[in-house]
Amino acid sequence: LNIRKEGVQRKIFVVFAAFAAAMVLVFGGVTAGYLLVIEVRETKESLMTDLTAISDQFERQTRTVYQIGKTVSENREIQKALKRPTGSMEERYWDDIFFSSELLYISKYFDENISVYVLGENGSLFKSGYLSFCQENYSGEEWYQTIRREKDFTWFDIHMGSRVAVSPENQYISMGIPMNDLETNRFLGVVLVELKVDDI
Repeated sequence: LNIRKEGVQRKIFVVFAAFAAAMVLVFGGVTAGYLLVIEVRETKESLMTDLTAISDQFERQTRTVYQIGKTVSENREIQKALKRPTGSMEERYWDDIFFSSELLYISKYFDENISVYVLGENGSLFKSGYLSFCQENYSGEEWYQTIRREKDFTWFDIHMGSRVAVSPENQYISMGIPMNDLETNRFLGVVLVELKVDDI
């Protein structure tokens, strides 16, 4: 009788222990699931906040790129330089210094990480930075012709290296605006604005 009683007690203990273990597992699973849901929600909210901030920053910078391009394309002094025939080497040298300083001032006013280039049909080349031009004429380039055909502005995909300057192998995004005479609408050249992807 005693042996039977111990057997029953052992069975009850085993059943109770199994039940308790099952309850612990269920409770642990529910708790872990709840904590996981909270963590996923917090991660999602944090990611959405980061993505919104990145999107806002990118939108601000692309708007700045456009404002710089538009400001340069409508600059009357630069337009005058692109309307006249290119002069002697000395005149071109002084034009280059003067108008490159003007571009540097404009780009620094908005954002110093943005590079601005003016490529005139008359052969004038002005830049906001210290990098040298790759060549002396860009009018045959496909991207130049694309800018020329557009009425307002053209965005270009990410590309390796500057389109016009001797530069390290960085990734850039660029935007071009045709420079048309404000009085006659005659095509004078293009404004190319470049921004390193790393600076976004």
